[in-house]
Amino acid sequence: MSTVRQRRAVTGAGAGLIGTVLIAIASRALSYTGFGDTLADSTFAVRWLGRGLGALGLALLTLGWWWVREVAARGRWLLLVLWSLPLLIAPPVGSRDAYAYAEQGWLVAHGHDPYTTPMGTLGSPFSSLVDAWWRGQTTVYPLADGKHWVSWISLDDEVAAIRWLLANEVTGPVNITAPEPVTNARWTKAIGAALRRPTVIPLPLPIPRLLFGSDFVEVAMLSSQKVMPGRLSESGFSFRDTEIEPALARLLRE
Repeated sequence: MSTVRQRRAVTGAGAGLIGTVLIAIASRALSYTGFGDTLADSTFAVRWLGRGLGALGLALLTLGWWWVREVAARGRWLLLVLWSLPLLIAPPVGSRDAYAYAEQGWLVAHGHDPYTTPMGTLGSPFSSLVDAWWRGQTTVYPLADGKHWVSWISLDDEVAAIRWLLANEVTGPVNITAPEPVTNARWTKAIGAALRRPTVIPLPLPIPRLLFGSDFVEVAMLSSQKVMPGRLSESGFSFRDTEIEPALARLLRE
C-alpha cells in the first residue's frame, strides 16, 4: 500500500472512531433529555445538539469507512470492533428507556396492565432506577393491532362521581368510567402525543406470548372492555373529561 493510501487509511480509521464517539454522545443526549418545544426549554437545545452530533458522527463514520475500504479484510474487522467500543456507552445501556422497559416487563410478569399501571410505583427491583421522567407514566407503545377497547376515567371525574353517588340516591351497580371508551391504538396515540413520544411501532405479540404464555396475554393484555357509564349519566352526573386527548393534555400540563 502506498504512503498516500496508508495515510488515508489511518485518517479514515480516526474519522470513524470519532464518528462513533459522536454518535454515542448524541444517543445519550437524546435519551436523557425531556421533550420541550420552546427555546426557553433547555432540553430543546440539547436535543438539537444531539441530532447535530449524530448527523456529524454518521457522516464521519461513512467517510472513514470509504477511506479504509482498501485495507485488508482482517484489518477492517478490527476497525469495526474498535469503532463499536464507544457505542457501549450509548442507549440502551444507561438509558432512561432501558429501565422503563425492564419495569414494564416486571409489571406484566406480575399480572399488572402496563397500559394502566404507572411505572416505578409498585416497588419492583427497577422502581428506583426508572428515570424521573417515566416514573408515574404508563407505556406508550401500541399492542398488536390496537383494536381492542379500553375504558378510562380521569381521577377528577372518578372522585367527583363517587361524591355524586354518595350525595344522590342512585341504586344498583354503577360503572364509573368516561362516556367515550377508546381503542388501544387511540389510547396509545393519545398518551404518546401528550408525552411527545413516538408510538409508531406496535409491540409484536410473539414476544409477550413467548415470555408469559398465550393465555396470560389474551386475558391480561388483549381483553377488550368497552364499558359505558349508563346509570351514572342517567342520574345527571356531568363529566369534566369526556375525550382522552384533551384530558391527558390537561392532566400532564397541571
